[in-house]
Amino acid sequence: FYQKNGNNEKLITPLTWETRLRAIAPYLSAYERLVEEASTNAHSSDCSRQLNNWQKAVKMLGEKNYWELSVAHKVYLIEMLVNSACEHQEVAKLISGNMAGRHMLESKRREEMMLISRSIR
Repeated sequence: FYQKNGNNEKLITPLTWETRLRAIAPYLSAYERLVEEASTNAHSSDCSRQLNNWQKAVKMLGEKNYWELSVAHKVYLIEMLVNSACEHQEVAKLISGNMAGRHMLESKRREEMMLISRSIR
């Protein structure tokens, strides 16, 4: 990611991404949505559990390097990022387009396999 002022200074680098993630995690759309759902649905243990897991993962990222985190904490961080990305309209359109293309290719592959199997018989 680059700043928009045109100087191409990287905002996120291999050295800064952990710090940036810790700073922005509470403002990611999926995180904010989960906080709201957990507060309005006090009886929803799934929301509370997921939010608790994400909060612990972000807290641990503040205390350890990423490579020192448990696999579970790494998965929670990735889950939070993926959920936030999927809530972004442009990313959702891209994923939808990719899935449509994948389904089309899979359909073509099946047709080709059927033709091959018929020609072998």
